[in-house]
Amino acid sequence: MAEDPTVRARSAATRIRQQIAASVLQQQLEEMLKIVFSGPQLKQVDKWIAEQHDPAIDRPEAMRHLVELGLKGEAQGLIKNNSPSRGISAHVNH
Repeated sequence: MAEDPTVRARSAATRIRQQIAASVLQQQLEEMLKIVFSGPQLKQVDKWIAEQHDPAIDRPEAMRHLVELGLKGEAQGLIKNNSPSRGISAHVNH
């Protein structure tokens, strides 16, 4: 017996709604990050992500990792100036 066209249409509509919701959520996340971080800071995060060559790392994951690196560096005395204006590159060993 063939699949009911109505069921197929509902399934397609559900997938489309999920894709739209994911896109809206991603846009909202991007807007929230722009409020917390400056454009240049986000570019530094994106550059760091690209250098990792790991497609699983997104901005939130990168930021968690960078905060962890920063906290470890501060605890070890590697970070001498914790001024926020210095940017990420000043806090990450290359």
